[in-house]
Amino acid sequence: MAEEQKESLENEVPIRIEGFDEVPITHVNHIFVVHTTDEFFVTFAQLHPPYWVEPTKEEMEQLTHLSAKVVARIALSPGKMKELIDVLNTNYQKFTRKKEGV
Repeated sequence: MAEEQKESLENEVPIRIEGFDEVPITHVNHIFVVHTTDEFFVTFAQLHPPYWVEPTKEEMEQLTHLSAKVVARIALSPGKMKELIDVLNTNYQKFTRKKEGV
């Protein structure tokens, strides 16, 4: 009986991702990553430059920082971070090959 239970636990069950329509797509143009010994923390933000058509010298001198609004944060184990990097690399390679017509 224990053999059968172990065998059934080892079978892979497909994962169905749900909720795509419930979560808005958010533009991100800045990413911060920090880590501890056990986890990676990835912060996604929107960096907004000043809305100047032609900034004056005085405006540029008064600019002390740019603001980045955080839109999402995720924490990943080292294994999941590696998986994310691999998935991103694979997809980026497919994207560039398609774009270059290879």
